[in-house]
Amino acid sequence: MRERISRRDFGKLVGGALVVASNGIVEGEAREVETTERDKSAAIEKIMSRLEAKGNEEILDHVSAYSFWGKERSGKFTSVELREQLREESEMWIPSAIETGKLQEKYADGLSKLNKEIKLNGHGLFLDGESQSLFVIKKNTKGSLEFMKAYPVVTSHEDWNNKAGTRGTPTGLDTVKMVREGFLGEVLSTLNRHADDREHFESIRVNDKGKSRIATVVKGFTLETQPIPEVITMAFLLDGERGIWIHGAPRKGLSTIPSAERREKAGSSGCIRASNVDVIDMAQYVTVGTPIYIYGKNPERAPDLDWFKFKD
Repeated sequence: MRERISRRDFGKLVGGALVVASNGIVEGEAREVETTERDKSAAIEKIMSRLEAKGNEEILDHVSAYSFWGKERSGKFTSVELREQLREESEMWIPSAIETGKLQEKYADGLSKLNKEIKLNGHGLFLDGESQSLFVIKKNTKGSLEFMKAYPVVTSHEDWNNKAGTRGTPTGLDTVKMVREGFLGEVLSTLNRHADDREHFESIRVNDKGKSRIATVVKGFTLETQPIPEVITMAFLLDGERGIWIHGAPRKGLSTIPSAERREKAGSSGCIRASNVDVIDMAQYVTVGTPIYIYGKNPERAPDLDWFKFKD
């Protein structure tokens, strides 16, 4: 994955349309950063608009608490501070022309198969298991594929596998079978623990687009409160029998962790995990029937990461 500049550095470097070339930043990269920050903001506002709707004061207080985010102090984040917490979770990026060219050359066969499944002006997903990156791809009116967006992800700890009863992320062509959207931290599939386990979950009444219901929400985004990550926030089902989803997870700093370490020591039991904000952004491109091609080559093995041992 190529190095990207921060919002703060971008603000310093871009005074209008001009970018200081001597700092290694070109206009195209500046536009990519600007687009990425815009899309992050849109995804965050989608999350916050649900939380801030009338009748959702309890769940807003729950996810705003310092303790929810692993802060060892009492109190809660302001609305502005919560938005910043969410922004720090997102690590989406727009692939450069060089990166896109390398991907198209390296994965020509898989991309060709994916191309046949995407409608004109439609979208598909491509997962590069080696780099642990998930790409949104658009098929333009000429029938060519364009790499629109990318997200760092985590796939299975075990080897890639398509067989029933296994715990490996599947490979090859597949499609999205179901789309589920919830509140930030809301569990969207069968729980990995018993629903009455009060140590890890809260049952909170929410106003879901005008309808009152009870939401099961994780206690927090920490190892102590979520030792076994659940399918939360937004989820796209790939395999109903094995429960394989692309889903939100409390992840921060994924792109700074080598892909091998991510998978070997932080891998799931088959699901594809992305940050909560990134999976909300992804939803604008994904519907039931959206095709995905998963290239399942393993990264090189890496040293242990005691602080990052999560299991689905």
